[in-house]
Amino acid sequence: MKNLKKLSRNDLGNILGGQACTLSIQGSNGQWVTRTGTCEKKMELIHVGELTIPTFTSYCETGLGQVNVTSNGGRSRC
Repeated sequence: MKNLKKLSRNDLGNILGGQACTLSIQGSNGQWVTRTGTCEKKMELIHVGELTIPTFTSYCETGLGQVNVTSNGGRSRC
């Protein structure tokens, strides 16, 4: 256990694939927890008349699924 290495965001991205990211969540007690993940894309289909248009939303996947971003203008940096 002595030769364990804390992975950087870039190390994690190289192992898991994709761009590494972090997500900070403030709990009801006011304390912050930061989770590390990878940038993922979610596809949604929008129907406009007879057209179906795919749209993609990027988010930081930390095991929680897509979480609403309340800072940065509501946009993920992925």
